[in-house]
Amino acid sequence: MDKLTVCTDACKGLEAAMKIVFPQAKHRECVKHQTNNMKKKFRGLRHLMVTKVDRNQAEVSVVYKDEEVRRHVMYLDQKICTCRECEVSGKPCQHALAVITTERIPNMKQYIDMAFSVEKFKAAYAGVIPNITDRNQWPQVDKGFKLQPPVAKMKKKTTGRLRKKRILSCLERIGKAIRPSKCDGCGELGHKKGSSNCPLTGTKKRKRTKKTKSTVGRKKLKTDAPKEGSSSNQPSPSKPAPNTPRTRAAAAREAAAAEAESQAQPTTIPPTKRRLPLDEPIPLEMVVSEDPSAPAKKMTPRKKQLDSKVKKASPTKT
Repeated sequence: MDKLTVCTDACKGLEAAMKIVFPQAKHRECVKHQTNNMKKKFRGLRHLMVTKVDRNQAEVSVVYKDEEVRRHVMYLDQKICTCRECEVSGKPCQHALAVITTERIPNMKQYIDMAFSVEKFKAAYAGVIPNITDRNQWPQVDKGFKLQPPVAKMKKKTTGRLRKKRILSCLERIGKAIRPSKCDGCGELGHKKGSSNCPLTGTKKRKRTKKTKSTVGRKKLKTDAPKEGSSSNQPSPSKPAPNTPRTRAAAAREAAAAEAESQAQPTTIPPTKRRLPLDEPIPLEMVVSEDPSAPAKKMTPRKKQLDSKVKKASPTKT
């Protein structure tokens, strides 16, 4: 069993069994299975279908999903393909490789141009490139004219400032020097005053400020000037509105008493030419017609507060 060699398709189970059953035999992988695995993994030339008419002439069809998409003709002896890639590059194209691989032992040298040979490569670097001196030592030649730089084509002006500095490449870009920040409190580098990294930073109490009293409602109450015929008991418009709760209550009581007194006294109609004064005065009542179908207006708490204050502060007319 020393000369026994077993070829498998790289099966893990057979590899383990070989070590138990034939421990002294050699283990090899089958080349056919390796080629099939390579074809599965790599596309290669499987999408090309070759139809040979002659040894040096063949039709190569590009197949996609079992349908012929395009067809080219390859002439091996002339190194010509209808795709023209062989003539431009000097190397066989994919259609030429599909035809060449159909031969049993192909000679690849005859299908490649001589420019890619080793002899041409050595001949290209066989000579010696002469050395040159510095530019200051070059001989001065009078050309008879002065060559000016080319005039740049004016581009259409766009919005914003034009670029004057060229865009640097990745090798020329140099980052700016970063200056470390210094804390004014602890004096350490890497953070500023008030940062969470500072050991002196903590929860600070806010300083209490004096509260300013703000008048609620309108800044200044506008009162109408006293009309002719009005009673002398009406307060003057220059009297400021009460601000304390005690003065507000007193003003409210005075306003309620004045309103009750005005309701108790009947209003008299002044005599005119057409209407004579009657023995008994007729009280006048104001009737306000309200629409029962209309919804009642809702007042916000702020409007209710302002309305009550205006009623208390405004003088009553008699």
